[in-house]
Amino acid sequence: MIERRNKEVALATGSQPRSDKRLEYTIVMLLLGIIISGVFSFVNFNNARLAAFGNGLGLAFIVSGLVLLYQEIMNVWVGTPDEKRFDEVLNRLHRPDLRKIVDNRKDYTKYHEWTGIKDRTDIFFAGHSVLHRIKADFKLLPVRNAEDAFLRKLEDGSSIKILLLDPAWQYVEDIITVQAQRPNDFYRDLHVALGFVGDIAKALQKRSSLQGELEIKMCRSNLHYSFHRIKYVQSGEVDMLVGFYFAGILGTHSPLFRAETEDIQDYFESHFEKLFEAELTTQDLLIYTPSRKDFCEQTRKAYVAFLDAKIQELSPQSRNERLTGRSPESEETQNVRPLPPSEHLRIDHSDTWSEQDRRDLTAFSLQYAATLYPEEEEIV
Repeated sequence: MIERRNKEVALATGSQPRSDKRLEYTIVMLLLGIIISGVFSFVNFNNARLAAFGNGLGLAFIVSGLVLLYQEIMNVWVGTPDEKRFDEVLNRLHRPDLRKIVDNRKDYTKYHEWTGIKDRTDIFFAGHSVLHRIKADFKLLPVRNAEDAFLRKLEDGSSIKILLLDPAWQYVEDIITVQAQRPNDFYRDLHVALGFVGDIAKALQKRSSLQGELEIKMCRSNLHYSFHRIKYVQSGEVDMLVGFYFAGILGTHSPLFRAETEDIQDYFESHFEKLFEAELTTQDLLIYTPSRKDFCEQTRKAYVAFLDAKIQELSPQSRNERLTGRSPESEETQNVRPLPPSEHLRIDHSDTWSEQDRRDLTAFSLQYAATLYPEEEEIV
């Protein structure tokens, strides 16, 4: 076993294999040096040079043996450099930073094991329309719905952060097109995600107080990866899953990786925390913390209106109308009516949210909400 391990060290580090008989060689060298020195010291030789050579040779063996013995003693206490290098290489060979767990993200069935664990949990989800995927997943789980699962985690004091891709960002359609997703499909998925946010907001408003924290934001930045991080507070265990967005491959059909080491986990954690906390490139959708409870309903409805307009604009029927110049006989037959120019959401092509952006979004949301909800209806 030791000999095989030494050979692995030699191959991995470029060093010479260390023999398990090294201590025996050390003892033999010491004894040989003592014998040679003794012979040339106590036996009279007529040749003085020969006597000096013999004494020097014996002393050299003794010194070499003492050095090797010292190294062996230090190896017992602190380990040799080769041993340390071996352990480092072994960790990299058998526990890589990123380990692929499935070839197709959609096939992974253990995303939501956190729902069955009562330990207080620190959760962070990020992706283009990650809540759409979560809502679809929960239809296959033995729980009533995703909103109930989130509420139960908030009841036990868990913290949940969710980051979505802002559909009003100027680069969105370029990004999702490169990643083999049709813009209209992305807008529809995000529409479902925003409906999920609304359901969670309604459920939270019916609860007096919960110990946990929930923050959901839009992000005007390329997320690069889907991010699924579950940290169990009591045990300290971390389950971090990362899905890369590859050109030409739909996100749900790309491989899924697990971040295995603390170093690589820190890299991803730092990346997403910075994106989440960047005020100039994020927009709040729902904030539920002990110090702040903001359901941002006007902002959410404005985004829904923007998505409705985009979906309508990109629908096959709308494209056909633009090509033929014909309009439908009645607007009542359509699910989403086109907005007049005065109601269009003005989008700044910068990557940051300015005060004018926020005022425009608020004004637009009020206009659109007025068309959706008559005065006698209550807006929750």
